[in-house]
Amino acid sequence: MGNRLTQKELMYLNDVLSSEEKEIKKFHHAYNQVQDPQAKSVLKSIATMHQSHFDTLKRHIDTTTMQ
Repeated sequence: MGNRLTQKELMYLNDVLSSEEKEIKKFHHAYNQVQDPQAKSVLKSIATMHQSHFDTLKRHIDTTTMQ
């Protein structure tokens, strides 16, 4: 029971989740716009980092709200 999120925590995490999703879209869009391979590599890496953050947050929210 100690792992349950309060409503305020859940709202905050959902806001962060939304922000991460926007960042993923932004960096994927930038990736598709540039031609330079080095820039593409950096942008893909940043998008992947944000995807990882998104996945971790989503997993945490899902597991704590299912208890």
